[in-house]
Amino acid sequence: IYLMAEEVKESKWINKQRTLIVCSRGGNRLQKDLSNDLHALLPNSKKEVKVERKNAYEEILELCHMRSCNNYLYFESRKKKNIFLWVGRAPNGPSYKFYVSNITTSKEVKLTGNCIKGSRPLVSFDGEFS
Repeated sequence: IYLMAEEVKESKWINKQRTLIVCSRGGNRLQKDLSNDLHALLPNSKKEVKVERKNAYEEILELCHMRSCNNYLYFESRKKKNIFLWVGRAPNGPSYKFYVSNITTSKEVKLTGNCIKGSRPLVSFDGEFS
């Protein structure tokens, strides 16, 4: 019985994936609201202050190391109009760049409901739904 208790204790999985959310300088209000919404939705996320655009990659890797984050979301704003989202794994994983358009934040939508924060609600529809 003692050996079985040790095996159960060792096999317990712990989520160690943490995501750093950071923005570049010169962004607008929508960029800040979008990053706040993503921070509220992701249960294991950490938010950091803005970084300079010139050496952003090195700063993000350093912040990920300091905050013990495996992933990062970086909102890069150009000319206060275009917003790009960099999604990547630190320190040497792949990174993807997306163009962000048509931003609608949770403040503008005003949805009603009783969802618990961080519960990751899921919506599924049956085949009979019309």
